[in-house]
Amino acid sequence: MEKVKILVTGATGFVGRNVIDELRREGRECIALIRNKQKAEKIWGKNIELRIADLRDRETVSSAFKDVDIVVHIAGLIKTNRNSEFYSSNVTGAENVVWASSLCGVKKIIYVSSLSVQNPISHYGKSKLLAEKKFLQHKDQLKISILRPAIVYGPYDEGMYSYFKMAKRGMIPILRKERHISLVYVKDVARTINLLIDRDNPEPEVFQLSDNHMYTWEDTARTLFDSMNIKGKIIRFPEFSPYVFAYFSNIFSNIFKYEPILTIDKMREFMQKKWICNSSQLFLKTGFIPSYTIEKGFKETAQWYIENDWL
Repeated sequence: MEKVKILVTGATGFVGRNVIDELRREGRECIALIRNKQKAEKIWGKNIELRIADLRDRETVSSAFKDVDIVVHIAGLIKTNRNSEFYSSNVTGAENVVWASSLCGVKKIIYVSSLSVQNPISHYGKSKLLAEKKFLQHKDQLKISILRPAIVYGPYDEGMYSYFKMAKRGMIPILRKERHISLVYVKDVARTINLLIDRDNPEPEVFQLSDNHMYTWEDTARTLFDSMNIKGKIIRFPEFSPYVFAYFSNIFSNIFKYEPILTIDKMREFMQKKWICNSSQLFLKTGFIPSYTIEKGFKETAQWYIENDWL
């Protein structure tokens, strides 16, 4: 295995932390790109090189990318009440990452995108698709790998965490009309990225990633109860419920200055009938097979939440 320096953006986030854990287990030389040094030092202490930059600021990005071989770009804005911030963060961030990579002699970028780009009905999905295009515009100067994971869950996740909390209380709400989704455990995302680092792809590659199953929200709720050994109830709500919740969440988050639980933008994705994919192309090109089923992944995630006093 060639020794390369790998810079991970969004390092202190949910996916970023798991990716760095995986890369370090594999003996990789990692650099964590961060904005909050205090937060990063609480996580890793002095055991990893930290570089500070705001991806919207070209000057700090260019200095942070020096002497880096590969960039794993995970950082991105997921939720906000101001749709313009998706573009100023996700698209401008991508522009600056690819600009600094070209300037500093980076050999390859692995971009963690989103399944939402395949049906970009939200501003989040549109911004991620535009970010992909920014990278692909530089395919002649850089090797580009784009990963589009399904719904990601696992240790450190604050998104699916709310469902685990509801499960512990014995009740999970779902909509009356079923939706179909794909899921992937975060450690399989990290394993995929580790695999793509060594892949020599002269042409850009785009891969979907899931555990290769399709679920309904009822499936996930029942598996979640089973993973926690809880006999819970599934409560079905009318179709208009998320709209009402998102509307009031938007109002109160603006008043009290906190991050909304469900934004109007996220609600557009949530209400779609299908968000599904499989990892067939990834398997054909690399031989990668996801190692976590939903049963195994939920059980391990629940155990992590318990051991870390989240539940």
